Amino acid sequence: MRLLSAMSTFVLSVAASSCDERKLVQHAATVLADHMDMELGGIGAGKNNVVGFQFLKPAEALVAAQALAHEDFHQAANQVQRILEYQTSEGLLPHLVYGPSVPSYLQWFSSNHTFHPGPAFWQQSSWKQEKLKNQKNQKIISNFKFDTSTISAPPVAGDVAWEIFRLAPYDSVLGGKTSAVQFLCHVYEPLKKIQKHLFTTRRRSNGLLTLRHPWETFSSLSPHWKAFLANLKKASDYKTFVRSIPEEARNRFAIGASTMFSAQDAMENMYEPMIYLAAQIHRSGQSSEIYSRKSTVLESITYAATRSKAARFGVEDVEFNSLVLRSSLGLINIGRVLVEHSSVCKELTLTRNELLNDVKELRTMASGLEEALIGTNTTQGLWNTSVDFFADSSRMSLTTTHSLRGFLPAYAVELDDDKKMRLMKHFLSEPGSFSFFCAQFPAVFLACSRGDSTKAAGSIDVRSADTTWILYNYFVQRGFVRNKFPGLAEYIRNKTRDMICKATTPTRPHLSWFPISLTMEESAPAALAAAYDSRNGTPVAVFDDNYLDSTLAAATLLNILLPAVMLPPSPDTPPIDHRILSVIMCVELVVAFGVAISCFLFSVYFVANRPRHTRLFPGSRASGAAERGPRDKLDRHGDDLGDRGLLSPSGSSWAERYSESSCSDDYSPRSGHARNELEEALISGADEHYGSFSEAEQSHTPSNSAWKAAKNALADISPW
Repeated sequence: MRLLSAMSTFVLSVAASSCDERKLVQHAATVLADHMDMELGGIGAGKNNVVGFQFLKPAEALVAAQALAHEDFHQAANQVQRILEYQTSEGLLPHLVYGPSVPSYLQWFSSNHTFHPGPAFWQQSSWKQEKLKNQKNQKIISNFKFDTSTISAPPVAGDVAWEIFRLAPYDSVLGGKTSAVQFLCHVYEPLKKIQKHLFTTRRRSNGLLTLRHPWETFSSLSPHWKAFLANLKKASDYKTFVRSIPEEARNRFAIGASTMFSAQDAMENMYEPMIYLAAQIHRSGQSSEIYSRKSTVLESITYAATRSKAARFGVEDVEFNSLVLRSSLGLINIGRVLVEHSSVCKELTLTRNELLNDVKELRTMASGLEEALIGTNTTQGLWNTSVDFFADSSRMSLTTTHSLRGFLPAYAVELDDDKKMRLMKHFLSEPGSFSFFCAQFPAVFLACSRGDSTKAAGSIDVRSADTTWILYNYFVQRGFVRNKFPGLAEYIRNKTRDMICKATTPTRPHLSWFPISLTMEESAPAALAAAYDSRNGTPVAVFDDNYLDSTLAAATLLNILLPAVMLPPSPDTPPIDHRILSVIMCVELVVAFGVAISCFLFSVYFVANRPRHTRLFPGSRASGAAERGPRDKLDRHGDDLGDRGLLSPSGSSWAERYSESSCSDDYSPRSGHARNELEEALISGADEHYGSFSEAEQSHTPSNSAWKAAKNALADISPW
């Protein structure tokens, strides 16, 4: 009994420890479906009572659309087109879109569920005048249908559109993606406008693009921002402004940043400077000198107004430039597809030569950005030769620490062999270097130091570095694939899956029907979070502005686990039209059923017409002649044997004795008739018409009228 109990416990523990990847995918897809916002046209950040208000983050909604494309390409394509409608006339895609349930006059939300400011925080006088002008002219364009922020979303639109195209199903065995090409035709112009806006307003003399706010990346909680944001505190109006920030918003941000900073550090050194920076961006306006190409940095309001020396903010960020570069390369691929297949797009007004010129211009911009970011034989770019890793920005920050942000150039492009191998040592735990594979569930966002020379400078008050940000696991996985490290990519994929399985809390229902008292663990819904503890897989319930069952986490998980491209169908196994196959099967079943019924009726008919009376006739003359024939032959055979001396002394041959012993009885005592008479009865003239359908030729046997009517009916419907 003890052995049985031990074996049962072992089996149940093994079953509980297994990770059901299919259930993870189903749960993530369910989370996305539950958070679909029909009014905003995309996957929302969460339920209003959870996240504080109705809003859409276009960058995260685009990532969610990419996840939807694995199962429903058309739904994903429609969402991307709808999200791009929030683009401004200059080409900026805002990082925040407010839903229709949010009043436009709100400056802040009286809620401890969000730290984002209200729509009125971003409004400008020029913006209001343009909106009223369009309303009076009854030309309300989609840009002003909902309130938005004035900060740019992380630049992932071009990359997401290309990835969705790769996930589109093929039209036939011979290939072709007509509907997918039409999708590219719809989004090409908005995507090109985004890229040109960024390169026109953000490009510096060294070829890199300037980031204007940490919210333009996915790593606004990275510790390296502290040194850059600290410069904003020197503005004369800084203290006055930050006093207007509600306490609820401060506390909510501190909770979301608790895995990285203490509460006071998060509020004073991260949140307050970021809100001040956001305020001066929208107050200065798009036409201000701080947005001109001649300006090298984003300056404070005080400096813009008084021209006096004040704080400045301008970061040539490695993540921002990497995302722009990858989107630029995706847009180049889109342009190449349209050059070859633009004939299927009736709404595309560009000619083939114009598309070729666009592709050439985009390639020039992308090549310049790649050289400035990665470096060349003569330039270094953001590559740090002392640590063999990419720096956070072109300017060294006092709070810089090595993070997965420095890997993102490998996510954007394929590096040369030398940089590949130098970069990979940080993922192979080489002695003397920092590593990102130093916990049970990699990759940790902040690197683990292996020596004093690699410790982060100025990382004071930074809390546990053992945190895995699931979105950056996606960046790392795709970076490994692009740089031809499929083994490491598969390792990151499986570790991410195992981490989420570990975070899932099992339930223990009691097996009352089993003779032994046992409990069996059943997996509960997966705990999807934007960040996890790398040591034990514990989900971070509140991270940044995300909660459990975050749509960003669900979309990222699907993009990690599911294939990145739709494989073309094999010509050896052509697709089957299941509708035609169903029709063929139905026809075959009907024919088979008809044959079976016919056989049944045929059998019934012949059974009904079988002879029911046996009439015996006396032997005919022909039968007598037939009987004498064998006997004469036997006598002649005996004479021959006598001539040969083969007769026995008794005068009979051995053949005659054999014939007499085996065939002498022509009379059957049981039947009372001779054998010849029985054979003659079986082939009598009365039965010679058995099986005929002619009623005139059949013998009239006594039967009732009902039975005769049934036989006549069977004869009428029988095909024979």
